[in-house]
Amino acid sequence: MIPAGAGKIPEPPVAPESSADRSFSKPTTRFLTIQAATTHVTPDKIKLDLDELDNLTELYDRYEIIEKFAEGGQGEVKTAIDRLLKRYVAIKSLKREHVKNQEIIANFIAEAKVTAQLDHPSIVPLYEVNGDDENRIHIAMKLIHGRTLDDIIEDTILDCKQQKAARTDDMENESLKIRLENFIKICDAVGYAHNKKVLHRDLKPENVMVGQFHEVYVMDWGIAKVICEEGRDLPDSNGLCGTPGYIAPEVAERQAYGPASDQFALGIILFELATLKRAIPGQNITEVMTKTMAGKLESPEHYFPQYKIPDELWAIIGKATALKPADRYDSVNVLADDVRRYLRGEETIAMPDDFTRRTFRKLYKHRTLTASTVLLLLLACAGMTIFSLIRQNQSIIESKKRALALVQLHSSIADQAHQIDRHFLQVANTLDRYSDKIVFLLKAGARNGRDNICEYRSIDSGTNPQPGTVMSKFYQQDVSFSEAAYKLAPGLELGEVDAQMQAVSPIIRDLLGFMALEGKNSSGVTWNKLREQASTTGLPIPWIYVGLEKGLFINYPGSKLSGDYDPRKRVWYTAALEKNGVAWSAPYMDAFGLGVVMSASKALKDSEGKFYGVSSMDMTFEYITELMKTIKFKNDSVVCRYLVDADGNVILSTRIKDEQLKKAEKDFSTLKFDKFPYPQIAKDIRGETAGQFEAASGKSIRLIGYAPVKTLGWFYVEEIDLEKLLK
Repeated sequence: MIPAGAGKIPEPPVAPESSADRSFSKPTTRFLTIQAATTHVTPDKIKLDLDELDNLTELYDRYEIIEKFAEGGQGEVKTAIDRLLKRYVAIKSLKREHVKNQEIIANFIAEAKVTAQLDHPSIVPLYEVNGDDENRIHIAMKLIHGRTLDDIIEDTILDCKQQKAARTDDMENESLKIRLENFIKICDAVGYAHNKKVLHRDLKPENVMVGQFHEVYVMDWGIAKVICEEGRDLPDSNGLCGTPGYIAPEVAERQAYGPASDQFALGIILFELATLKRAIPGQNITEVMTKTMAGKLESPEHYFPQYKIPDELWAIIGKATALKPADRYDSVNVLADDVRRYLRGEETIAMPDDFTRRTFRKLYKHRTLTASTVLLLLLACAGMTIFSLIRQNQSIIESKKRALALVQLHSSIADQAHQIDRHFLQVANTLDRYSDKIVFLLKAGARNGRDNICEYRSIDSGTNPQPGTVMSKFYQQDVSFSEAAYKLAPGLELGEVDAQMQAVSPIIRDLLGFMALEGKNSSGVTWNKLREQASTTGLPIPWIYVGLEKGLFINYPGSKLSGDYDPRKRVWYTAALEKNGVAWSAPYMDAFGLGVVMSASKALKDSEGKFYGVSSMDMTFEYITELMKTIKFKNDSVVCRYLVDADGNVILSTRIKDEQLKKAEKDFSTLKFDKFPYPQIAKDIRGETAGQFEAASGKSIRLIGYAPVKTLGWFYVEEIDLEKLLK
């Protein structure tokens, strides 16, 4: 809250005006006045007046606190729900032991005021500052869902290790391009702050978040520094600020903070994004600071030596992290522009082109004409020679063709297995988050009412429809996306589980997002559009449900089911009881009418081991088989695709017989597939690595290729018609 008189925008003198001009001149003058007053953040705009704290609004009048998810030396961060606007927010709160420490309070308020005045898409918006009856101070801000740059670097390293040789230079270059685009957004935010006369002073990968939709946020402005208009530094009682390894040499030597200091930290971040390793490692802080003051960075080598860092990018890193501030870029904005030039394949400031590079760059720019000219010359010179050698080398070509086809097949199957593995891992992660939320709500036991959970028999689009009930083209029945449906096991009374239903009621509004795997294929899609997609073509997860220990069953979207349905007797429920973590079921017949489905389920237990029930998500047979067909082969050479377990038993196959479906449909049981037609598969997959072998099938030769799907503990197998493949 701004104290009376502080930061007030004075009205400038206005020249006399005619009545014809009056309606236009006043708004224009006021806008220019506001624009002038908000050009920079200045010390007078962030100074603390203790009288301000007396007028803070009560935190708990506006927000409902959910849980704490982060904590520091002076503050803690919790998630909360805005009672008025019904949105999730983050609440950063000053700890109780600091409520009488005016210096800490001043820093806390200063952080809030600085952040509030930095209005940029890559800086987290601050909503308001609140108080409470304990004299604590709280900052309400946007709740960010995403990963830090540090997490992205670690995930990239893990991805490289998992894919190994299958991860090509092109794949790493594409990954690096995405990381550099995020880096540019960071620079844009920091450049904006510098223009507002604010230094961040603690830039590092842990303080940058990348959201679910590629939005980038520069976090933690707690030790930001405001530069006076006169060029004098604002007095700073914090001493040396920042994180060793990212502090600029001039800061480490004499605490000389400036825009170039932030640029040095950005250069270190760019180093780590490019190489996937620390720029200034050390056994202790003293060693790190000594290397910093000497400007000694690690060698310009990728974490995985098979990937080469381009010279132009290393030149940009070297200029941004130069020992002397004067040798760095003129501003962070210039640094960002140089990275943009690098991504566009243009000449950079850090590494101007010499004659050779300039020539090759022009040739690359006109590569189609250059390649055509070279190709014509080569064809003219080598045409007769090639013709004379064709017959002599025909057998060699055929042999190499066969070998190349087998190598490509091996790589393609490994890629397909990796894609399947990543999808199932995403489903498992989504189920984990859904299960944790259910356990949290059940353990909290809050009574929220159950307006969005109805009895399963009321889902009917007939004469007296339940609000939100529609006849779905995808589900081929009445469903409700506004409500979940509950069903009591035989003998269970509503009063025994009504409190549990009320406790889990708040999660219903989020289930459509879980069904879309929290943003997969739904970037920028509204809830209504997502609901329409679920109703007409279906989402990756068509059903999401939970069965509690007493026999309460809640499924979404709401739908009808048989009256004797007891979740505790279903395949998905019993499978989860036998496994610690996510249990994957074999395909079985869906009780809700979607045909063959496959479930991922998990036992609901809190940290003390108390059991609440089982949560589960379904995928349809058609969806999984389509997932197994994302990579196509020439000549339709694939005979069948399978998922088999470690003993060679078929769990799922794209080839299914009518009698198998009828048997599973009769008693809603697990779908039983024929045995794998080539028994040697069990012996070959024991090494848990990818491979292939040939087997006879009548007069044809089949090539059997396989690769592990580690998330499931199964193997993805393809049966290939070898003759068609080689054609």
